[in-house]
Amino acid sequence: MPVRGPRGNGYGPAPEHGDDLKPQPTWPDDHQSRVDRFVRELHRHDRMRWTLMDWASGLVVAARLGDPPYLA
Repeated sequence: MPVRGPRGNGYGPAPEHGDDLKPQPTWPDDHQSRVDRFVRELHRHDRMRWTLMDWASGLVVAARLGDPPYLA
């Protein structure tokens, strides 16, 4: 798989303002609405289980259900 983005996770570049879920003083004005939309979208995925954690700058722990195990 090609490495894309600075994190090398294949999902593109890291967001300019990080992955914080809790408000940060460096956020642009529209960033809270993007976080709110992300959390709303989590509810739409019925094959996922997730929890929001009030830890550091916010954390989501998620798992997909019913996917076959990844094989090397």
